[in-house]
Amino acid sequence: MARRAAKRGKRSLSFWAKIPMTRGEAFLATPTIALLIAGVVMVGSASARTASMSGGLMKSTTAREAVFAAFGAVLYFQIRKVPVASMLHWSKYFLGLCVVGLLLVPYIGIEAYGGRRWIGYGPMQVQPSEFTKLAFVLAAAAWIAHAERESSDWLRSAYFLAPLFAITLLIVKTEHDAGTGAVIFFSTFAIYFAAGIKRRTFYQVVTLAFFGLALSLVVNSYQWARVKGLFLQNEGWQTFNQQAHQARIGFGAGGIWGLGYGNGREKWGLVANPHSDFIFSTIGEELGFVGALATLVLLGWLLMGAWRIAMAARRRDSQLLAVGIASWFTIQIGMNVGSVTGLFPVTGVPLPLVSYGGTSLVVNLAALAVLGAVARETEKSLTTVSSEPAVARSR
Repeated sequence: MARRAAKRGKRSLSFWAKIPMTRGEAFLATPTIALLIAGVVMVGSASARTASMSGGLMKSTTAREAVFAAFGAVLYFQIRKVPVASMLHWSKYFLGLCVVGLLLVPYIGIEAYGGRRWIGYGPMQVQPSEFTKLAFVLAAAAWIAHAERESSDWLRSAYFLAPLFAITLLIVKTEHDAGTGAVIFFSTFAIYFAAGIKRRTFYQVVTLAFFGLALSLVVNSYQWARVKGLFLQNEGWQTFNQQAHQARIGFGAGGIWGLGYGNGREKWGLVANPHSDFIFSTIGEELGFVGALATLVLLGWLLMGAWRIAMAARRRDSQLLAVGIASWFTIQIGMNVGSVTGLFPVTGVPLPLVSYGGTSLVVNLAALAVLGAVARETEKSLTTVSSEPAVARSR
């Protein structure tokens, strides 16, 4: 048994040896690639209804997802080589470009699934709010780290980010994409919390967020219906609770081993967006408890790798950046899985690396590549320090 485990370990190490990676990068890249492959495979099955209605769209849907996955993988291995300092330096321009894109959405945006979120033409469409997730994490980490270096009262300097933060959240909210807005808010707030936000300020922000959420529920009836569906899961099966109810039926119908790949029933019109927002329901129905558990294990592995990189980072800006990205994935995975299993209101956020969506997939891979760059620089700095002579380190 021990010899077989050693051989398997050598095979995995020899695989990554072909692509020079540090241990932290390899630990993160393994579940990333596994989830990427699983996502393309499950999108092919979950999009069967759309394919039958349009005369073979399933192949093109799967092909588009595979193309985006391949493009994102190439981007992943390129971004991880970029110095973290360069990313942080250009973050303000990246954020500005994202804000411009968000401002253009109400005028030239493409409407789909009840919201106007995409800009572009034909198959070349992008969702600016997805890029804004990464832009805000980069900008917040760079801003706070710079403020800490330049001022003893760094928190007052960091507050200058708040107006832009509020404006961007407002723009995202106008796209009827509250889920993305929540991910941006909590991932950015996690950076402030990790930076040592004062307790009084923490309570102020939480109180403000609570009142903002209450106001949003009053203004937007569809959001209130989703929250009501969380607490009244046995009511409104054909009205306000239909999506969540059908997703839970599909998820539970798979039993232990599932109905078999491609044999799911709920995707044929009962579950909305079975290949995107509710793909975890399709996984549970077709692959059963075993498939769902395997997916959760891979997602947990991914989160463990992200948080390990955040905790090991030595530079302050890299640490804050890694905390923001790790929080982003933790929140989004929790919201998506919780929506399917009845532990969270339906939010419409995709399952990272698994759900269908070109922009989301590319941005997720780019964010994980940034984590890889942080791990790369951290382990290189540790190697440099350990290789210095003991006399030089004592000086």
